[in-house]
Amino acid sequence: MRALLGKDGDANKLFLTYHLIDMDLGIQCLKDVGLIHSKVMCNTCGCDKTWCADRKYEDGFRWRCCRKSAAVCSESKPIKHASWFQHSYLTFQEVMFLTYIMHHEPASLTKENCFSPTTIAEWVFGGVERESSKTFLAPIPDRTTDTLMAVIDLRIKPGTTVISDCWGAYHNLDTQGYTHHTVNHSIEFVDQRTNAHANTIESRWHHVKAYLSPYNWKGDYIYHLAHYMFAARCRGEKLHQFTKILHLVATTD
Repeated sequence: MRALLGKDGDANKLFLTYHLIDMDLGIQCLKDVGLIHSKVMCNTCGCDKTWCADRKYEDGFRWRCCRKSAAVCSESKPIKHASWFQHSYLTFQEVMFLTYIMHHEPASLTKENCFSPTTIAEWVFGGVERESSKTFLAPIPDRTTDTLMAVIDLRIKPGTTVISDCWGAYHNLDTQGYTHHTVNHSIEFVDQRTNAHANTIESRWHHVKAYLSPYNWKGDYIYHLAHYMFAARCRGEKLHQFTKILHLVATTD
């Protein structure tokens, strides 16, 4: 079984193929990790439903009300009901493989999109915490004070020391509860008075731009920013991305 996992112990394509190629085994696997519930409530009588084999259903199983009197209640639902898969017409296997690709090979989803970066009419405002490397990236419609301060208020705790360039929209950070240092990049890379520098965020922008270079569809843009932050957080917490997303799905109503 070791060959079914990657070098770091994360699931790989072979692992998914082995567990999902057989319908019964695949559905049991999804049930074991919490992506399909063990029981759901009957909307008709309020009793619990359990699943049972029924080859008349596409997935081979259905939810059946546990109430003893079938004459009183005989409500049945596909086992996708009340799960992450409910509103998808794809099979369980297709959804799981797409989820894997989204978190391991996202370029393969949009590699045929060849729009110029100039077609993306959004600014991206971001910050990075030096101690933890936690990063936020927020698409914004403009770079006005009101727009930037709304993101700063949401993402940065008052009392934090903020280092930025000399863009005018930052001018009132000191009056909003932040300690604000600036670096004038037209003169120097490190402020000689405060020793402040923006090398950390500049390095992060370099990585973000390199990561986003294949993704130029405006509709996919926000998704890829979110994926970058998710991947960075998983690296910082030493978590496997695919395992983490499955845990999030299984624990979200």
